[in-house]
Amino acid sequence: MTLYKYLAPSRLSTLVDRRIRFSQPADLNDPHEGAPQVSAEFTKQFVEHQIAPILKSIPVEAFLADTFRRKYGTLPAAVQLAVSEDDFVQHNLSSVSHQLPEFRRFYEELVAQQIADAGRLKDELGKIMSSKVNDKFGVLSLSEDPLVQLLWGHYGAGDRGFLIGFDGEDPFFSPANWESLTAPLQKVTYADTKPELLEPGRSEENDLAILFTKPSCWSYEKEWRALRRLEHADEILDQKPFAVCLFSFPAGAVKEVVLGARTSEDDERFIRESISDKDCSHIRLYRVVNDGYSLGLELA
Repeated sequence: MTLYKYLAPSRLSTLVDRRIRFSQPADLNDPHEGAPQVSAEFTKQFVEHQIAPILKSIPVEAFLADTFRRKYGTLPAAVQLAVSEDDFVQHNLSSVSHQLPEFRRFYEELVAQQIADAGRLKDELGKIMSSKVNDKFGVLSLSEDPLVQLLWGHYGAGDRGFLIGFDGEDPFFSPANWESLTAPLQKVTYADTKPELLEPGRSEENDLAILFTKPSCWSYEKEWRALRRLEHADEILDQKPFAVCLFSFPAGAVKEVVLGARTSEDDERFIRESISDKDCSHIRLYRVVNDGYSLGLELA
């Protein structure tokens, strides 16, 4: 299967450098990308099984000592000169030692309350998980259709850009290299409701399934995606708000290049030169042609 990357003229260097960007989900057009819908049950289990054990493992004495250290930091400088932090902490611990059983009960009740109230934390947990996804993973978005007029308008600079037609069966998309490949090439599922994360502790591949689901309104894109870990990028350009993470692809991964209906003569000349090398001899060059309100392809 041939899968197409719509690109603007500013991305012509992709053909020469043979490096393609995998974008952070939050840098894609859909503002909800990479923001999981976290269920109240997911949050409750997450707090109960991952957060609560950590809280319960902290001795109440250590919890109080940390509280007193923070209090010491707010004392006037003159007091801090007269009394060391350790002495201040020990003095306060001694003064409440007879109340430790009560503090322990209070602390246990606090942990239990956090579990009971976990549902209200689901929005915050969703934001935290979204941030981590954007820090770790990049998405390569492709389309199975080279003649989507909206895609030519949005990503192909109004028919002035070009397409790279990738071979979806090339090893570049194979799950054999799991060091950098997070998920193999998959077709995007379009749905009217957002999938929820229902159960913590599942495999990373299952948790990332949210990145292969989009609202039905995007179905015209006929999208396929691959995910990679950004830390394995061959080149990272420091830009704001998101770094540009580029991954090298072999010439053999490219089957076609498609010129837009309004690609300039200079850009066409550059593209022809870029695929004139011996290792690009298999690449076929096409041009989009307008036929009324429909588009077609012809050999260029």
